[in-house]
Amino acid sequence: MLENRARWGGIAVFSLALLLRLGYLYELSDSPLFAVPVVDARTYVEEARYLNDVSWAGKQAPFWQPPLYPYALAALFALGGENYYLPRLLQALLGAMVCVLTYLLGRQIFGTGIGLAAALFAAGYGPLIYFGGELLPVLPAVFLNLLLLYLLATGHSQPRYLLIGFLTGLSALTVANILLFLPMLLGWLYWNQKREGRAPLATLK
Repeated sequence: MLENRARWGGIAVFSLALLLRLGYLYELSDSPLFAVPVVDARTYVEEARYLNDVSWAGKQAPFWQPPLYPYALAALFALGGENYYLPRLLQALLGAMVCVLTYLLGRQIFGTGIGLAAALFAAGYGPLIYFGGELLPVLPAVFLNLLLLYLLATGHSQPRYLLIGFLTGLSALTVANILLFLPMLLGWLYWNQKREGRAPLATLK
């Protein structure tokens, strides 16, 4: 019964969050700036154009921003043309998943009530909705970081640690701020191994 209730709670959170984000996207599509990326968004779009039109290897100069988001945009542009609606629609889905992950993480650590309250707050939180409508890597980075935290909170095994490392790398290629968290992540993994009576990092052998 409790698991069934928790499942329906996650579905309700996802539905509400997605509805709010799709409503915002509908309103945003009427803005003259919808099809005119500015500042950082313009940089990402120009980089994606270069990757599509010139070379997927990128420019000879080093990337001055993490490269995963421009590559993701370039892939979407290659599939559907330079369509600014599709990336925003996918980010609306990611934004709804961020709220579900907030629910799951809060439920895992604090209980169902706290998890649901946090998720409902995230669903209606203005900056999360806003950045989902911008051609910026904020939402993908938040999604990856929350997924990483959820994996850290819910289990410990060799495949899980490999996935944690993979997600950390993806997050760093999206927004490099996660690298500030790396020493704490390694310390937590070391402490967890010691607590469970295994040699540190033995599960990675």
